[in-house]
Amino acid sequence: IMADSMDKKYSNVPNLRFSNVDDWKVIKLSEYADFLQGLTYHPENVKHSGTLVLRSSNIQNGKLDFNDCVYVDMVIPKRISTRKNDVLMCVRNGSKALVGKTAIIDDQNENHAWGAFMSVLRPKDNSTFLFHYLNSKYFTNQIKADLNTATVNQITFGMLNHCNISIPLNQIEKNKICDLLDKINLRIDTQNKIISAKKSLMKNIVVGMKNDSTSSIALSSIAEIYQPQTLAQNELIPGDYYVYGANGIIGKHNRYNHENEEICLTCRGSTCGNLCLSKPFSWINGNAMVIKTNNNINKHFIYYALLKINWSKYISGSGQPQIVRSAIQNIRINLPDIEIQNKISIVLDTLNDSIEAELLLLNKLNELKRYLLSNLFI
Repeated sequence: IMADSMDKKYSNVPNLRFSNVDDWKVIKLSEYADFLQGLTYHPENVKHSGTLVLRSSNIQNGKLDFNDCVYVDMVIPKRISTRKNDVLMCVRNGSKALVGKTAIIDDQNENHAWGAFMSVLRPKDNSTFLFHYLNSKYFTNQIKADLNTATVNQITFGMLNHCNISIPLNQIEKNKICDLLDKINLRIDTQNKIISAKKSLMKNIVVGMKNDSTSSIALSSIAEIYQPQTLAQNELIPGDYYVYGANGIIGKHNRYNHENEEICLTCRGSTCGNLCLSKPFSWINGNAMVIKTNNNINKHFIYYALLKINWSKYISGSGQPQIVRSAIQNIRINLPDIEIQNKISIVLDTLNDSIEAELLLLNKLNELKRYLLSNLFI
């Protein structure tokens, strides 16, 4: 929202510049970069080790991700070998949303191959300018029309050949644009690592919470478990109160059915088993089961204790996944005295608040990046 309002506020402001020189040249993208096709391989080429073949799943949020890797044992053509500042692009995928996503190759990830549904765009000046430009609205607007009319979700070399790129004639200007956006990306990477570390810490604390079955108690003994009235999607109207459903906050309404924050468990759909604490004065929909703790129980302690539950064990239904009340009412919770509940909750609440603050900062950084990508190019 802030990024949208920022775009509107400065929509009539000239593009941001580092110097008084405003000379840019427009050339074909093919004049600035080489387009390189990916590697075709067969199932018998796939091995446990060998040459890493980068695929769509290896691009996450503009960065390379190595949680899902494929290696091949075969002769790799020399041209299919990544270099620093290459831009890896997904050019074909079953999901149109994934077509066009990119990642830049750094000096730690040279000499990999890439698959047939991927392409590498190799800048002829070996700078990061191409990567940033490909993530700007100026490139996406050019390619979007072709994607919307294509019968297959793909970006062809023909489409890329029709695209233009604007380049500042002032080399200092170009270098400063790259340097600024490189630093923003680095700061976003750092922020993601901070958030990941804090989430890991919270997970370790939660997992380490005592779980002694001899002193545990059934969930239904300390909480009321029920599904509230459901609001239809067309009943969501502008209002002051959040509506919680199968996907977390799904809208706002002018009514509420819960004055206090409550533990919400998604009990239907693809997000079945997700937990959250609702905000006070909110409407909790029928797709989110309420676990309303007794007054003498620390609600936050129970919420954190439930985070360690493997909810997939309680999901049933061959069609739409669901969790029913009878399946979870006998879940056992280790319940120390209220003073210990309060102390553990204070620690975890503080950590959770810190994570929320870091996420807010991450959102601001991404908004800043989006704004710069919209205003540093022509």
